[in-house]
Amino acid sequence: MPETSTIRKRRASRPKDERIRVQTETGSIYEIVRDSHGMRWRRLSATLGSGPLRNDGAELLRWPEVQVGERCPLFSEPFIAPLPRLVLTSTVVAIVARSQSGEARAHNTPPRPSFREVGVGDRVTRLVGGSIPMVLVVTSVDDRFIYCGEEGAGWKFDRQSSAEVDEELGWGPGLTGSFLVHEGEAAT
Repeated sequence: MPETSTIRKRRASRPKDERIRVQTETGSIYEIVRDSHGMRWRRLSATLGSGPLRNDGAELLRWPEVQVGERCPLFSEPFIAPLPRLVLTSTVVAIVARSQSGEARAHNTPPRPSFREVGVGDRVTRLVGGSIPMVLVVTSVDDRFIYCGEEGAGWKFDRQSSAEVDEELGWGPGLTGSFLVHEGEAAT
């Protein structure tokens, strides 16, 4: 059956599906989505440097402009009508992922370096609260963790996410007070 011009026009006028994940200077990861279900955002992970939010997501009233080096305004459905809710992220430091209409699209933000190659003796920078740098030397590694400092008195970091792991504080991937960046990366 041939496609009518009305169906073609309807398909052309539909908004494109889009999904963006960004990392902010405090270490939070936000996902912003536009699809057939509407527009929404959610905070996927946070550090102790991140501010508390009343909830970690909402329907968007307006699609945000996302730019590295700028704060991202998320105009959302109101908690108390008729005033919209505005969540202003901290400065976006990386666009972690971007896809449009189901296909990954290249972006000019380099992916965060892997910590799988980090070895004993390497220098890394611990960002406390996402902004206070502390240079450390890796003292040991295993399949899951990177260790810096003396055993029992140092720091432990997840190799996959670089999040500090502290069982007593409940820190780990998803909620942490610090994370690693490669030496020199914190200044950029």
